Amino acid sequence: NGDILDTRLERLEFSGPDAAGTAQGTYRYDGKGPGVVDLNAALTRGEGRSVWRYMPHVVHADVREWLKRGITAGTASEAKLRLKGDLRYFPFEDKRKGEFLITAKAHGAEIDYGPGWPKISGIDADLSFGSGMQVQARSGTILGASVGPVSARIPSFSAAEEELLIEGRAAGPTAEFLRFIEASPLPQSLKSRTAGLRAAGEGKLALKLRFPLRHMEKTGVQGEFTFRDNQLTILPGLPPVTQLGGRI
Repeated sequence: NGDILDTRLERLEFSGPDAAGTAQGTYRYDGKGPGVVDLNAALTRGEGRSVWRYMPHVVHADVREWLKRGITAGTASEAKLRLKGDLRYFPFEDKRKGEFLITAKAHGAEIDYGPGWPKISGIDADLSFGSGMQVQARSGTILGASVGPVSARIPSFSAAEEELLIEGRAAGPTAEFLRFIEASPLPQSLKSRTAGLRAAGEGKLALKLRFPLRHMEKTGVQGEFTFRDNQLTILPGLPPVTQLGGRI
């Protein structure tokens, strides 16, 4: 029938500057809609800075721009692609109509998650892309503090207002957390309260960030910092306060 196209891909090997791997699957076009696909692919090599290039055009420009700007380093291994279903319903928010999922393990990644915020680097994480994005980081660093676990999510690529949600924990020298406050775009009213403080000791931070990708200036922040047996110098020349503990 001239109106029907059936294609079977037994095995395709590809290699380029950004990625290398193999793919196999089928594609059927009957003249109605974009067609039906059943595709599997595996990457043997992937470049983190190029993830944005491979996002389908159904992903809004704001998300693509964040991926382009936000993932600044890293490599991927054990990457797999599964795409199955009628492409009229892509990216398959309704899982009954199809499947679209990319999974990978990231190594040495760096995420510049928001303008002005200190980057998270040295990330080892599990990544998944489908109707949204999920990054589950086991470890990383931010300034001089150890980070982990941390999750970064874009719940839906098709949402009217896409949001990047970050939630995680960090532990390290209290002095580094004071530096985090100074280096971040937090309000000056908060920075003025910590300016000039000098601390010795360790602390732990639990932090949640919400970034509306179309209105990054409306970032939401919620955090809690706990510390014990710290030493704090409030003003130069004054004796430090010792054995200090508490929660902010």
